[in-house]
Amino acid sequence: MCVLCRVLRVAKSTYYYHQKCKSAPSKRELENKRISERIVEVHHKTDKRYGAAKMKLELEKHCIFISVGRVSRFMDKLNLPKMSTMKPQKPKIFRTAMRICQISSTDALTLSILIKNGSAILLISGQRIAGTISVL
Repeated sequence: MCVLCRVLRVAKSTYYYHQKCKSAPSKRELENKRISERIVEVHHKTDKRYGAAKMKLELEKHCIFISVGRVSRFMDKLNLPKMSTMKPQKPKIFRTAMRICQISSTDALTLSILIKNGSAILLISGQRIAGTISVL
């Protein structure tokens, strides 16, 4: 073996390292496989509704303590979709117009904004209010 390593100009430790890697999976690989299986199981059990944070809490019930970031990486690797629970934001010009005209969010359905040359024409229930709105 020493002669072969010398001819190939490879350290003996490198040869033995690669021999060891081929023989059996490491503890980390086995742990990753077990966690991946559990994540897929929980994901299907919860109707594909859990993101990384809730998935972490569910894994802790099964005595698997890992970080949210690691759960997120597993979910990305497994191509599991994450559910978004954030409320969609209205455009900034819309929020600014609501603030200027002191319109509550319940009346916001009747608000339309037409932007022309830096000024905005506000249409509120058929009434026209012309004014300039500066976007912050």
